[in-house]
Amino acid sequence: EGILNDFIYHLLGISSDLVKYEYTTGTLSIQHKKFFENTACTVKYGLKRYNALHIIEATMNLREIKLYDSNNKYDETDTIAALDKQRLIIEEFRKWIWLDDDRIWEVEEVYNKMFSDLDKKTYSGREMLFPEMSESFELYDFQKAAVERIINEKNTLLAFDVGSGKTYIMIAAAMKMRQMGMSRKNMFVVPNNIVGQWEKIFTDLYPKAKLLTIDPKSFKPELREKVLVQMRDGDYDGIIIAYSCFEMIPLSSTCVIDNMEHQLEKLNEAVRSLRYGDARITIINREKDYIHKLTDELLSSMEKTPLHIAFDQLEINTIFLDEAHNFKNIPIRTRLKKLRGINVNGSSKCHEMLKKIHCVQEQNGGRGAVLATGTPLCNSISDVYAMQMFLQYEQLESRQLHIFDNWVRTFAQPEQICEIDVDTSNFRMVRRFSRFFNLPELSLLFSQVS
Repeated sequence: EGILNDFIYHLLGISSDLVKYEYTTGTLSIQHKKFFENTACTVKYGLKRYNALHIIEATMNLREIKLYDSNNKYDETDTIAALDKQRLIIEEFRKWIWLDDDRIWEVEEVYNKMFSDLDKKTYSGREMLFPEMSESFELYDFQKAAVERIINEKNTLLAFDVGSGKTYIMIAAAMKMRQMGMSRKNMFVVPNNIVGQWEKIFTDLYPKAKLLTIDPKSFKPELREKVLVQMRDGDYDGIIIAYSCFEMIPLSSTCVIDNMEHQLEKLNEAVRSLRYGDARITIINREKDYIHKLTDELLSSMEKTPLHIAFDQLEINTIFLDEAHNFKNIPIRTRLKKLRGINVNGSSKCHEMLKKIHCVQEQNGGRGAVLATGTPLCNSISDVYAMQMFLQYEQLESRQLHIFDNWVRTFAQPEQICEIDVDTSNFRMVRRFSRFFNLPELSLLFSQVS
């Protein structure tokens, strides 16, 4: 807040405590924007109808600048003029931020707080022994290193190419953790069409392994309760379950509601810390409505498959998710609307998978998820964020990066650019990520799990 207030004074000559930041939602707001009409505000760095303070607030919150006339028709001329002013403001900020030693120290202090504790972790695994593994198999060194990483880290993403033996890594890691007493109950969630292939590889690799394999045929409505009792009470080296069967096992309503209430309590604490009438309270209330909406949607989807035993009652210690790219489409809370490459609504199956994995992690001290995919990133850089939300939520939250807009502010910049329309007859304005920042730091943060 302090730096941005100083910048507004430098840019516009307005001396006031205008900028307010709301930590739980990551929203920056500027108070009393419409009351400032000096030349710098309405001519040099802004427009009379959309002054510089409106532009700064939109920029800080990554909002699209799109202006309309009195008839609610898109005003292309004013929009382009406002975007030009936005570019001027950004350029001025980039020069100004480095002109004061105290300010430089403050920025560096924040940077170090976010990233200085990250180390590049390496594992060899060459000395690892795998009791009960068939003598017909010998893991490669990189596979042993991956097993060692899974054992030593809370959560892991196996992002090897297709055909590199991710299945063998997951099975060997699960058996090793079970032998060490680290993970008694391991569940493997795999695509329907390769359930049999997984079972064969598992028994080939560990001939004495006791498995419970669940495919659509063995999970018919009349058999589900019996199978769930086996999953809950049985002692298996591995539970292999098809996607479609896994999706039929809901979380308990108690678990979902408790999670919602935990999130709401954080927001209520934030409200209690603010004065009555503070504009940030409205922002927080919108966030509470969004959480209620997501929870209601999740509860509604779960009602379609009512069972007496819920997922959170199965006592899973580690969940291994194969072809994890199928679940990257998580709902994203953001003010970035109509941004190319990002579906903010997400899908219910991906949201439910995220909740189930977080449930396993909460029950096991933050650990318990191994995701495997040959294509972790395919649509946009936001795929990294999705994987991080599955695997390193605690690390993101400690840095305020679990809020997507904060994540974007740290690593990317969306821009409105002009491109030729599909039919080549005219131009159109589109919004997409066009610049990236701090990529070595993002890579180092991501490497903590991948």
